[in-house]
Amino acid sequence: MNKGSRFFIIVPALCLALGFAMPVINGVVLEKFVMDHLGGKKGLAGIEILEYDRGFFSSRILWKLKSGQVDALAGKGEVIFLDRADHGLLEVRSRTSLDKNQWFKAFSDRHLNGMAPFDMETRYSVLGRVESRMSVKGFSFDSPRGKTDIKPGRAEISWDKKKGIRGEWTWGGGHFPGHLVSGAMTGDLTFRKAKDRIWDGRFFVRADRLETWHQPLSFEGLCLVFESDFDPKKNLVDFLVQSGFDRMVSGQDRIGDGFAGLEMGNVDANGYQWVTGAYGGAMVKAFSDIVSGPHDPRAVYHRIGQLGEQMGFGFLSQCERLLKTNLRIRVAGLKARIDSGENKGQVRGELALTLKRNMTLAGFIPIMLRPAAILDMFDFSSRASLPPGFEKSNPYLVSPLGRGMETGLFVLDTGGLSHKLETIQGKLFLNNRQVKLE
Repeated sequence: MNKGSRFFIIVPALCLALGFAMPVINGVVLEKFVMDHLGGKKGLAGIEILEYDRGFFSSRILWKLKSGQVDALAGKGEVIFLDRADHGLLEVRSRTSLDKNQWFKAFSDRHLNGMAPFDMETRYSVLGRVESRMSVKGFSFDSPRGKTDIKPGRAEISWDKKKGIRGEWTWGGGHFPGHLVSGAMTGDLTFRKAKDRIWDGRFFVRADRLETWHQPLSFEGLCLVFESDFDPKKNLVDFLVQSGFDRMVSGQDRIGDGFAGLEMGNVDANGYQWVTGAYGGAMVKAFSDIVSGPHDPRAVYHRIGQLGEQMGFGFLSQCERLLKTNLRIRVAGLKARIDSGENKGQVRGELALTLKRNMTLAGFIPIMLRPAAILDMFDFSSRASLPPGFEKSNPYLVSPLGRGMETGLFVLDTGGLSHKLETIQGKLFLNNRQVKLE
């Protein structure tokens, strides 16, 4: 047999062997990925792998999600997922179902004639990329408080080591009697892991309409943005949260064109990693309990108080790791238009607070003995304006609140009330008048 004949025999044989081997290899890779990222000590909190049955060309995975968020959304303490994965040559495709939940099967049979309202498919590429596509079919059913109506929606999310996590989603909204009414929603996210517990990226969500039932409150054009930016050279991270709405109605009060941004800048990355590592899990669990608990404001305040008691002084002492020079907290772009009541008009404001040196909690004690010591620790800057007439119902706004003040927090101006606070060369000025701290 000559070399040419051998070539035409060996190559097809290798391709055939590879065709049989790759699905098996991909099955092994999938199992490692699932165990590393979902199961075990390094897996996501609240997820437990119940069964993993890997075959040559397919796998069957049974896993459970248990958390306060699940209880709040589904009314159940846990949800069981069944994944059936097919091992291909270059990827693994897995379809996820809720068939193993008796409560879901009973709900589907009773209200949806056995229809599965959710569909989810995940693709695991041999190159390391993971893509998930989820969709919700439109459906409705009768509940004790009225008819629940859920509109169609879809979501796509992908992950790989180089690009990080990317996703986008749309949802037509829904009507949940006794809880809320939601209009169409859209959103997207992009995050890349910069360091352990630190991610660079952006999250955005917008709701055309959102209305709550417990305390009548409605929003139109409500949006939320979160951004984080890590500087590896300075080992600092900046966080930004922005929220706005086109219109808000609460009882007789009407406010339009609202917006506010909260920035925490120059955060020491090592300190942030330490604090979130020590207390991040406890805070997530506590706030999950708040979300899943009674929606009565008194119960929420009580639970927040319990959270403070549980975390105690130890949490505050650990926060010293964040009190580094140039730490900045800033409220920017605050604005709203008051469209109801006697004092209609525009509200604007901004505030900035910058730490001048490294601090400890004990370092704040001198402020109690000598208030002027605060000027050695912080730089202040704030601006604000209110519509005319606010001083009539709130006279303290334009009246000095202390002996060292020559003006109130606000002064009367041609366009209404204005406020200006700043530190200049270690002195505090309010509305261009020095405040004498005693």
